[in-house]
Amino acid sequence: MVCGRWIVRGWLRFALAAGCGGPATAAERTAEIAAIHLEALGGRARVEALTALRMTGTVVTADGRTVPIRLLAARPRQLRLEMELAGRTVVRGTDGVRPPWQFDPAGAEQVTVLTGSDAEDFVTDADFDDLLVPRSGDVLRLEFAGEATVGGDRELRVLAVRSPADTVLLALDPTTYLIRRRTQRRVRDGRTVELTTRYSDYRPVQGVMLAHTLELFADGKPTQRAEFARIEPNPPVRADAFAPPARPETQAEAAGKMRR
Repeated sequence: MVCGRWIVRGWLRFALAAGCGGPATAAERTAEIAAIHLEALGGRARVEALTALRMTGTVVTADGRTVPIRLLAARPRQLRLEMELAGRTVVRGTDGVRPPWQFDPAGAEQVTVLTGSDAEDFVTDADFDDLLVPRSGDVLRLEFAGEATVGGDRELRVLAVRSPADTVLLALDPTTYLIRRRTQRRVRDGRTVELTTRYSDYRPVQGVMLAHTLELFADGKPTQRAEFARIEPNPPVRADAFAPPARPETQAEAAGKMRR
């Protein structure tokens, strides 16, 4: 229940502040934000119970094209993306272990291994949980980066750091404690590009708050807008759903992997 979440958030703020006996340090503030964020999502039990998602929607590209998409995602870093392009289904996938791959029935080589920025971006997108959700064995370090006002709206900022070259800025709504924006710098064609994803239209899916609209920007310029009309929690997942096809797939076989 929403009111119950507000009570929990208020209690967390009080307990964390009282425990330090004075103004919170940066580390304590970061822990407070992460804890409240987890409760805002729906709580640890609900988040952990959500182990897979099937998502259906569309992507509008910078040049105005509308592309139907289907995603199948599973914890920890498994992702299958199907795109309807010019009358054919192009599929990308990763099982979280082997390099990501692409299947294109119109390609000279129908199954290829993704490399470079395509591979890097796809692996990043495959991360099932957001960076503020605790995970075992992760070397990620969270740092409080203060508060700011952007476009008249106040936001909380947290840095998620794996290395100086792998740092992500997360901007959170100070009222809901949900993530509004994720920004990271990446090298593209020899130059550094600032990549930003904006999250909106949060709705509960099996008790977990998930963004149904994502907007992507490169150096402040819009590149894509994804809207998901349906998100299904914990669908049946075939064992080979995230593996590249050993032979050319038919349209029916590709769709079957998304269903069961």
